[in-house]
Amino acid sequence: MKPDLYRKVTVAWSYGGSQDLEQWVTLGHTALQLLYSAPFPDPVFGVPEKCPICLEPMHFPHTTECGHTFHKACLERTQSPTCPLCRQTV
Repeated sequence: MKPDLYRKVTVAWSYGGSQDLEQWVTLGHTALQLLYSAPFPDPVFGVPEKCPICLEPMHFPHTTECGHTFHKACLERTQSPTCPLCRQTV
């Protein structure tokens, strides 16, 4: 996904040229939001091999509303009302 993002930014730069900083900051924020709000890439069976929080093999997975999967205990241990990967409310 990142190489595609870089290609799109290069095309935007070639068409738009060096525009004011505010437009490029907005483009950067949009690109980061799209990049990090995408669901975690699940393997064949729909559950990641390792928990993104503790990096241990996935047992008893818990999938959040945003589509990311963690150990239920790891998610509870963070004591945060948001997803650790994309910061959406869980």
